[in-house]
Amino acid sequence: DLWNNLFPEQIDGRDPREYLLHVSWYRPRDMFRIMLIAQDQHPNETSFSAKVLKSIRKEYASASWTELTEELSTSYKDQELESLRHLLFGFRQIFTISDLDTHAQQRAVDYPGVRALLDAHELRKIVADLYRIGLIGNHISKNKTFRFAFRGDPDVIFGECLYVHNALRSL
Repeated sequence: DLWNNLFPEQIDGRDPREYLLHVSWYRPRDMFRIMLIAQDQHPNETSFSAKVLKSIRKEYASASWTELTEELSTSYKDQELESLRHLLFGFRQIFTISDLDTHAQQRAVDYPGVRALLDAHELRKIVADLYRIGLIGNHISKNKTFRFAFRGDPDVIFGECLYVHNALRSL
């Protein structure tokens, strides 16, 4: 059995198939990217162990960030895309739009690019764009579910918590 030979029984208490889906955007190219990065970084390994898969998180996050933000390049300048990184990373994974607004104002003090980003684009528009491409989703706390555009939920719900995708937590 291919799965049993190449993957551990569990990764962080989950079936490896579930783990891989939750650290990706459910696309075959994501699985391919994960396995290629693992192969490149661990050429002598004979399987995709939990240790191997966890060790590549940062590189996978970086490659995913690059791919996803390319979709925003028609609406955002290169400097604005870098400012989006400053805005999102180093912040909580689950937050409200109000939390993000407060955080954005604080970041704007330290990073002039964030100030320029906020001056050029309304925060709700930024959030809607990030939701559309899958960088963020909604976390519905009452039933502990997640909504993402790539899972068929086309519109962000601003009244619910926002959630930075698991794959990007390593950036």
